[in-house]
Amino acid sequence: MQTTLMNTRGGQASTSCPTHTPVAVLPRNKRVMQRSLKRQGLVVTAFARVGAPIPARPKADDKEEELPLWQQSTESAVDDHRLRNPLQRMERMGTGWFGVICEYEGVLVQDTHDKHVEAWKRVSQECDLPRPLGHTFRRIKGVRDDVVVKRIFNWTQNPAMAMQIAQRKAQVYDQLLEGRQPAEMLEARQFLELLRKYSIPVALACALPSERLESGLTRTNLAKHFNAVVTAEDSGAQEVEYIYSFASQRIQRPPIRCVVVGESNTSVEAAHELGMKCIVVTGNKPVYDYSSADLVVRDLSYINMFNLKRLFSEEDLVQSRLVEEEEEEEDLDSESLDAQLADLDSGFDNNSPMDSMLATM
Repeated sequence: MQTTLMNTRGGQASTSCPTHTPVAVLPRNKRVMQRSLKRQGLVVTAFARVGAPIPARPKADDKEEELPLWQQSTESAVDDHRLRNPLQRMERMGTGWFGVICEYEGVLVQDTHDKHVEAWKRVSQECDLPRPLGHTFRRIKGVRDDVVVKRIFNWTQNPAMAMQIAQRKAQVYDQLLEGRQPAEMLEARQFLELLRKYSIPVALACALPSERLESGLTRTNLAKHFNAVVTAEDSGAQEVEYIYSFASQRIQRPPIRCVVVGESNTSVEAAHELGMKCIVVTGNKPVYDYSSADLVVRDLSYINMFNLKRLFSEEDLVQSRLVEEEEEEEDLDSESLDAQLADLDSGFDNNSPMDSMLATM
């Protein structure tokens, strides 16, 4: 139905639909305010006044929904997802990315274990201390002298007294050497040059005092082959594990990617405690005494890059956590399905009311 409107001026008639109403035109200042409010996300009417209060935004709930963190995908235990270069990640996961921690006596220079044993025996006689048993001398390799006094020989628990006994032992040891120094191993320089050729960082870990070690490295000219040197003064801990751990930090390699080259079972135990690999250089000693080592060689000439890389060839990969979550969801679905089937079976086994009625009839 249409209605007729008369024009007062011309007297002409026009038709219009009653469903449409004329739209009021806002002044310019009000239109500007409306557009600014729309940009802020606020809903206002077309006839909003300039002085009307602006409605505030609804406040968010205090307790927001905790979204699960994005899980980083790592391929192996030494993989670092923070590296943006895929070639660096590939190199890091390869078997050629590792570090070497070498001991001093028995590996790079000749072993003077007999001189150490004789010095301890003389100190025990001079200080009227119990004579150490024979098997205890096999545990003093790679251990600081003051730790030997307190933990292995159990002579005293006083740190000051233990330090005095250790200093006296060092004096007796120097007298037994008669001014001579242990000679360099023939294969030591060739082995260090091999590691330097393949850009493998090397750390020297030794329980000797820094003065004695620096004089030996200066005399043999081997200091340039080491990226880090750790002595008894660098680590105040009594265990050998802390010396190896500090050495791995100095060469910037994780413990699981470090190889310890030692000459005693103490080195093997300390390396395996940290997750490191261990190579024992036996020399003239029997090989069967070091069955727990990862690799046993007579001297350093038997060690090559193939043997070193082979130590990390059987490294376990890290399984993705997303796969584990999917397997857990499948297990839960299967368990719920089994429970539903069990409920149905129990319902069929029990007599329903209909069955009881049929039985009475």
